[in-house]
Amino acid sequence: MLDHSNVKQFYEQLYTTDYMGEDGFACWSQNGVELERVRDVLCQVQGPIASVLDYGCGQGRWATVLAEQFPAAQVTGIDISQTAIARAQQRFAMHRFVAFDGERAPFADGSFDLLFSYHVLEHVIDLEAVVADMARLVKKGGYLCIIFPCANAGSLEEKTMRLIKDGKVTTPQGEMVFHFERSAGHLRRLSSAQISERFACQGARLREQSFACQFFGAVDYLVRSTDGGYIRSFCAVGRAVHRLAALRLGVLQYALLVVARLIKWRRLGWLSSGCEALVTSLARLEWRLGRHRPNGSAQFLLFEKI
Repeated sequence: MLDHSNVKQFYEQLYTTDYMGEDGFACWSQNGVELERVRDVLCQVQGPIASVLDYGCGQGRWATVLAEQFPAAQVTGIDISQTAIARAQQRFAMHRFVAFDGERAPFADGSFDLLFSYHVLEHVIDLEAVVADMARLVKKGGYLCIIFPCANAGSLEEKTMRLIKDGKVTTPQGEMVFHFERSAGHLRRLSSAQISERFACQGARLREQSFACQFFGAVDYLVRSTDGGYIRSFCAVGRAVHRLAALRLGVLQYALLVVARLIKWRRLGWLSSGCEALVTSLARLEWRLGRHRPNGSAQFLLFEKI
């Protein structure tokens, strides 16, 4: 179990692999849909932005995007992993990257116009302390862009978890996480209301909220996962709550595996490329038309510091 005593070691070990690095990030967003989502949210930021902090920057994969979006800004990244920071500095030498203890960032209050955090809060040990630290770092009138797994009801993921025994796991800290997330170091999954309330307590007002992966977005990332093992783990057919649930999980697993194989078997030519294009188009359309529907399994929240 992750706690203050082993979390740094856990992520140092994780970053000896390609965890969310060049290969990992490519798998997650190779079709550009996730990049479009992030840019759409960042476009909502108003006013001059002179300083940006990527909180939990990993290997710096978002530094270039942030610099392109805010060309006048100095981009700084921080992370708990020395290994990740070293790689980020090597890859993006024009930006500044700093390692820290994961509890309090080494910057003065109000140092940044924008704080960006991409899939970080599900990993931190002390959520309340990190939310307070994030809010502390942003000057009044500045913004916090928080991207985070979502526990709102009605997404493909949430509906699937209802069909699985212990699909929704209660952690020792009393928080909820989906069963397939635990191996990746995820400690929680919160609803948009729960996370917004925590930032509101720190003087950050919700300005804009968008949601992704209601259905097709989730299919998109599942079929692009590294291998069929992830899909089988996600569906967990053998742990269905009843026979009908097992049937539904089995059908879902079979469909996802077929689509995944069609996309990856390039020797199928136009059939493979056509299947990939269809999945990408549906995920993109879902975002364009349904980003304000709260039944997504990913949330993109923009807060303003007041």
